[in-house]
Amino acid sequence: MAPDGKELLETVFGLLTKKVRKTKERMLEEDVVSEIESIKFQLDALAKSHLLTSITLFKEGVLSLFKILDRKERGDYRMETAQLTADLSAENPKDVSQESPTGLSSTFYRGLQDFKLENLDEEGHRALLTAKEDFHQARLKATEAFNNESLSTLNRIQATAIRVAAKILENVDHPQEALAVCKLSLDDLHSLKRVQESFSGELTKGFRRPLFGKEERRQIIASVCQMNRVIYDVMSMIGKSGELLSLPLIGEGKDAINPLHDSRVAEILCRLDMEQFSVQPLTLGQQDEKDNQLKIPQGIAADSQGRIIVGDEWDCNVKVYDGFGKFQYSFPCPPSGDPNIVSSIADIATDDSDNAYILIEVEKSTMAYYQVYAFTKQAVLQCFSLKEEPRKVLRMTLNKENEVLVIADVLDQSYTKSIVEVYNKAGQFLHSFGEQHLKCSQDLTVAGDGRILVLDKDDDCSLTIHVFLPNGKHSFQFNVDKQEEPCNQRSRPSIACYQALNNVVVAVPCKNSMGTGHCVKITVYALKDDRHESVRSIELAANEQVSTRGITVTFKGHVAVAILDRSEGNSRAIFV
Repeated sequence: MAPDGKELLETVFGLLTKKVRKTKERMLEEDVVSEIESIKFQLDALAKSHLLTSITLFKEGVLSLFKILDRKERGDYRMETAQLTADLSAENPKDVSQESPTGLSSTFYRGLQDFKLENLDEEGHRALLTAKEDFHQARLKATEAFNNESLSTLNRIQATAIRVAAKILENVDHPQEALAVCKLSLDDLHSLKRVQESFSGELTKGFRRPLFGKEERRQIIASVCQMNRVIYDVMSMIGKSGELLSLPLIGEGKDAINPLHDSRVAEILCRLDMEQFSVQPLTLGQQDEKDNQLKIPQGIAADSQGRIIVGDEWDCNVKVYDGFGKFQYSFPCPPSGDPNIVSSIADIATDDSDNAYILIEVEKSTMAYYQVYAFTKQAVLQCFSLKEEPRKVLRMTLNKENEVLVIADVLDQSYTKSIVEVYNKAGQFLHSFGEQHLKCSQDLTVAGDGRILVLDKDDDCSLTIHVFLPNGKHSFQFNVDKQEEPCNQRSRPSIACYQALNNVVVAVPCKNSMGTGHCVKITVYALKDDRHESVRSIELAANEQVSTRGITVTFKGHVAVAILDRSEGNSRAIFV
């Protein structure tokens, strides 16, 4: 087994202790047993027998699992023993705040990829079966303990930690199967009255506070956030289809609290020196060389491999980053041309084969015209021009047939109207629609069922999402949640769709929820037939007055937003 295999265990054991190790250190068997014994020692055996039993069974499962790891590490599978020993004995404690949570996720993911329980001999199979049964029984006992209402809230949180950790390790050979139980466990945890009172009491202004102390309240908040963060990291590693967009919130409706992304929760965790348990936005390329960082982002898309593709208007190229924000490569767009003709990137989209489509605005004399380039990696597949008419083409997307859809503002006699134009793969214009319904379109996207969604702005700056059938027939419309949005061209909002779940994601520059500054608010809507429901929101770019230049959602449910800020050096793409 590869040395990094133990890092899955480190992630899971992170549920059971407040201490977070630096990822390059290796979890030793005696460390795990010692920490589990420490938890056990603190419990009252008479009142908490199920929780004690679950901890004992969990420890036995850990011992069996380490037995498998130790067998593989002795060289049975051609491992370099000397290097492994050096890795396992490394002790270099460091303040956890210096370790990037996203870096943790990256390392955990690589470790999980190496965690393969294959080619076990008979003794190894027996040890694995024993471990899985111990974890199964530990999970059942932990669930019983959680359901014991006489236990304190902190003990019930501890029971949830055992339940989740045991389920993940029970399915260590197929960890994706544990994700449903992880989500259910968070649902159960967030439904506890004292958990809800702790968050609402700490975050709500005024004099109404829960009937228990601040210290206990903040202990509960920190423990719940720790649980959410570890499950978020596990889902980032092994999730398959947007689980990150459906993690449970605390409470219901507009007052629901997002423990991972709420800036108020992050402030509390920061005061407790536990900021690693919130999810802080990552700036794409922030650790890369200056040439590989974004200057003026324009258009953003994701492919099936989790790569983020962003146009850079300043560098006149397209930059590609991996799922952890690290620069991969770039290519110029347009690839070559007349230096006397000014061109710029307008938008980016991807198809189901991971080809990138780049919408280019070309200024030719007094009128602009538009071209679409299709790239496979860094090579040009094709290029075609859009209709040459007096208009402004704003955004682009692709439908299920890989046809190109663009929204354009067209000058019609004395007024401007918005339309959607459709082109086939060869660049032939097919038809247009929307002129009877659209006023000032901002962006468009395609849902998982093929319907086309256009984000439109009214004269009063309110935002409406128009839903069209794949043939262009108008189906229905709904209003975006009212925001205090600056009403100017710079405040352009953006829209994307996570197709696997039919979730619509809207980014709107607006005032923050506390009314103390500006932000970009990300709102997620669940689209079902002709109904919609707001399911969560996230505030990014706090205290900044910016414009969005595109939004995308990765296959796993991470959201990336391109942000324009006229302040020098502050335009970027952020990833959460």
